[in-house]
Amino acid sequence: MTLAAYGIVLVVSQFVMTAGVLIIGMGLAFLLAPVPDRARMLVIGFVGGAAGAVLAVLTAHTVFRWLAGPTSFGWAPYLAAVVPLSIPIWNDYRKYRSLREIESKAPARVVEFAAPTTAGMGTTPLGAIAGIVLSAFLFL
Repeated sequence: MTLAAYGIVLVVSQFVMTAGVLIIGMGLAFLLAPVPDRARMLVIGFVGGAAGAVLAVLTAHTVFRWLAGPTSFGWAPYLAAVVPLSIPIWNDYRKYRSLREIESKAPARVVEFAAPTTAGMGTTPLGAIAGIVLSAFLFL
């Protein structure tokens, strides 16, 4: 059953992180509606990334407790949940870097229009890394 738990965690953790970012981000967007766009996007990006990473590790913790036993969650299952998260974190960082490059070459009015939507992209990978560190303290 331990191998099945590893397989499930390796496949599901990326999707749980993405779903967590979207769900938490949408909830925060409604709560922070009166806040200016740029500040709201920075907060949503960071908190959404952190919540997504913590939810991915929580899912791994739950799967291992159910399938492999209550004391089965340790460093190896934690790494099985965290290592696949490097792909979406790296993709978010790459998108942020390319958008910043496009913004640097674009006219000022285009950057002014796009700034609220790209503001949170740089904080999502930082939030995800913070969530990974936080989940290590919470679950190990």
